[in-house]
Amino acid sequence: MPAPHELGRLTSDAGAFALAAATRMIEDGQSDLQMLQSLRRTVTQDTATAALRQAQLRRRAVAKFGDDAAQMWFLPDSLEQASRPEVSAHRVGRLVDAGVRRIVDAGAGIGGDTIAFARAGIDVTAIESDPAVSEALRLNVAALGLGGLVEVVPTAAREALRGVDARTVLFFDPARRTDGRRVFDPQLCSPPLSWITSFTNPVVAKMSPGLDHDAVPDGWEAEWVSTATESGRSVVEACLWSPPFAAAECRATVVGRNTVESIAGRPDDDLPVGEVSSYVYEPDGAVNQAHLVGQVVRATGGTLLQPKIAYVTGDSPLPSTLASTYQVLEVLNWSKRRVKAAMRNYSARDLIVKMRGLRLDPGAVRRELLPALHDQAGEPIVLILCRRTSDTIAILARRVAT
Repeated sequence: MPAPHELGRLTSDAGAFALAAATRMIEDGQSDLQMLQSLRRTVTQDTATAALRQAQLRRRAVAKFGDDAAQMWFLPDSLEQASRPEVSAHRVGRLVDAGVRRIVDAGAGIGGDTIAFARAGIDVTAIESDPAVSEALRLNVAALGLGGLVEVVPTAAREALRGVDARTVLFFDPARRTDGRRVFDPQLCSPPLSWITSFTNPVVAKMSPGLDHDAVPDGWEAEWVSTATESGRSVVEACLWSPPFAAAECRATVVGRNTVESIAGRPDDDLPVGEVSSYVYEPDGAVNQAHLVGQVVRATGGTLLQPKIAYVTGDSPLPSTLASTYQVLEVLNWSKRRVKAAMRNYSARDLIVKMRGLRLDPGAVRRELLPALHDQAGEPIVLILCRRTSDTIAILARRVAT
């Protein structure tokens, strides 16, 4: 992590000039060596290195922060953990609907959630103990013109929250990295979940998307959230909501560019299994993580393709972002020879292979079967492989737009 003074160096006139120059050179496609040599002619080696690193982080941050990235300040680990604005906006919407007007962001990082709270008109006390991260937070609040709504407190949360008013809403985003490695056990995060849940205040806590259901405190709601990322749609977090915010045991939320769709309820019990019908539905990862596949089953009047595996089949399309819908073209007993023969009847620009519970390499299957298509034009063919009792079936399908 950069030294605490590095960001301060870049706010000087010389640092600002170097940062602007590094940004232009990155856009021109120059190599790191070329950029450092050019920058070194006008600033010190340390300032040149800091400027190049910050310009590269800003470029990476565009995927998460959009236009704001050009004026924000970043640190590598903090950028990775920072909430995506569309996910923060959803969280803020729930808080505003609940009447929240003041919040303590206890571990604010570089300010992803602090910014969203403030832009919604919520007064924020933003606590961040790491000096370098706290400096980035302070600079980001100022750069985005939010100083009137945000107080940055550069101290440890345990100290800052001592004696906090029990009515104050607390938001936690515990650090989930140790020595550069991800931490998945919520008790090994900083602060640990047991300390977060010790407060009697209304609490919201952003946790790892892999949060185990057994870790959710009694009476709290666990919400798994997915959104589009650079590598495709992914579950990006699990958010814990204490009473009085908790409205269900589990919730799955799919955040789109301009849409948010949620389902909530109790985790699934045993679900019916049936034969392949006209459509196959693949629940979003958030629905899977929340154990709410049963709601897709009930919404479609369908059944699972196999026990405990989240492929659902039914008779009509599902107009929802909570599951992808595929129209079944053909069902075969799985063998490469049979599927190759069937694929000669179809034209598609690509083959997408999906499977669960099978020890096959989807990439290898795709590479071997793709040349069998009649020609490579038209909407992609989807191959869904699914074990049924002792056999494995192959479903050829096309995705239905929702």
